This record gives sequence, structure tokens and C-alpha cells, in this order.
Amino acid sequence: ESTWNKEEFERYEYWQIRMQIDKGAIETSFDEGKIEGKAEGLIEGERKGLLEGERKGLLEGERKGLLEGERKGLIKGLIEGIEVVLEVKYGDKGTALMDGVRRLETVEDLDEFKGLLKKSTSVDELWGYLKKT
Repeated sequence: ESTWNKEEFERYEYWQIRMQIDKGAIETSFDEGKIEGKAEGLIEGERKGLLEGERKGLLEGERKGLLEGERKGLIKGLIEGIEVVLEVKYGDKGTALMDGVRRLETVEDLDEFKGLLKKSTSVDELWGYLKKT
């Protein structure tokens, strides 16, 4: 036989139900907080990732730009130096080769021509090289 009367039992049952409801509300609130936290974390992670990607992209672009600028400057300097040597060594006949020299597009080709220019004894040798390239 129960030691509780009907009113005590109803009160007990009420509080048990109330605790379950409160517990559910707390768990729901906790779950919502977790979802909200994950969403904020994803947004923040994406933002940081984009910023890092942009930073790396800018650095890579700057690096490539510097290398390209250095390459173009080297080519320009080689062409100007070759022109001076052609003029000093062969006069007008030498400078007549400059259109062909300007068609040499790589540092390697210009270096090779420069080496040939140092050793050459005639403009014809240089013409022969430029016709091959």
C-alpha cells in the first residue's frame, strides 16, 4: 500500500513531468547553441580561409610580377648592350642587325648571341645566326 495520498502523488508526478520538460528545453537550447556555434565557426573559418587565400594569391602574384619584371629588365639590358657592341665593333652594318636581335625573346638566346658577338670576326657570322633563329 502506498504511503502517498492522491494529492502528493499528483504533485510528485507534476514535478517529474516539469523536470522532463525543463530538461528537454535545456537540451534543445544546448543543441541550438551547438548548431549556432558550428555555423559561426564555419563562417569564421571560411572568412579566415578566404583572407589567407587572398594573401597567398597576392604574394604569388607579386612574386611572379617581380620575376617577370626582372626578366624583362634583363632582356632590355642585353639588347641595349648588344646594340652598343654591334655599333662599336661593326658600325652601321652591325646596327642593321638590331631588328633580328630584337626578335630574340629569351635571355638564353640573347646570351648565346652575345657570346657569338664577342667571338665574331664579321657581320655575316651574326647574320647567319639570326637567320637560323
